[in-house]
Amino acid sequence: MLAVEKIQNAAKMIEHDGVSAYQSVQRGCGRDVALTLIIAHLRRQFGGGESFPSDPSIDKKVVDILKEEGII
Repeated sequence: MLAVEKIQNAAKMIEHDGVSAYQSVQRGCGRDVALTLIIAHLRRQFGGGESFPSDPSIDKKVVDILKEEGII
């Protein structure tokens, strides 16, 4: 199991560098953690969490960016 501190540092990298931090986070924490943090970061950027349920168009926007960046 990864230490909370390591995941916190990974989250900070993504907060600061966005999608470009994905590869570094993946190397340090694994694909599942990196993908989870990137998706959460992108959803927040698109207004996820501002209402419930979130705007369904956010899902497509996130997937489009992940595909564009070669992450999925």
